[in-house]
Amino acid sequence: MSRDTNIYEFKEHELLRIIPKKRGIPETKFIELYTSDEIINEISKNLKIERNEIFRKKRGNLHRQLALYLIKRYTPMSLKEIGKLFSMDYAVVSQSVKRLKGKTQRDKRASMIKETAIGRLKKS
Repeated sequence: MSRDTNIYEFKEHELLRIIPKKRGIPETKFIELYTSDEIINEISKNLKIERNEIFRKKRGNLHRQLALYLIKRYTPMSLKEIGKLFSMDYAVVSQSVKRLKGKTQRDKRASMIKETAIGRLKKS
């Protein structure tokens, strides 16, 4: 176990607490981990969009925000690693996830898309 990251022991279906290396608030992630490819493929398949649409840099791209949110929540990837995958800075990843959370609180359609994506990801 490295000095930079402190991981507590866990059992299946319990929460895993990971304390970030340098800064940020401790993050709670679920044990049901997926790969970023699995998440991107599920979003692409279930929302019937092209995979490259998820990576398209376009203002208000809900699919991209959803992918960032799910990858952050359901993978062990750091914000920096997610940023590299999407060719963006880690701070932009964090802001995008924050915006999606706000958008889903205000917009029922966005909330339904997010919940549907989470449900289908867990079924796969």
